[in-house]
Amino acid sequence: MNAQPPQSATSPAPATPSCGGTGFFGARFSLYPMTDRFVPVILDAIQGLRQPGLVVESDDVSTFLGGHPETVFGALRRTFARAAAGGEHVVMPVLFSYG
Repeated sequence: MNAQPPQSATSPAPATPSCGGTGFFGARFSLYPMTDRFVPVILDAIQGLRQPGLVVESDDVSTFLGGHPETVFGALRRTFARAAAGGEHVVMPVLFSYG
């Protein structure tokens, strides 16, 4: 039996961020395709990211996406799928931020 300790009047309940309310949500990612053709793989993967409700800022090594979590996660999923479509091994580290 998994008994939870009772919440006392002095200890607040744990906070759960809504990740979609009025707070800021974003993700910064990089793509590392394991191929000599890494530049076209990366550029093809991030092409078409710009859409209403999504902030996109790219530099030489990473891309930032900001917006509603569902929009950001959808864009990340599509970007990774495009990068991996050629069959090469691809690594995509992502740093999320909220608040």
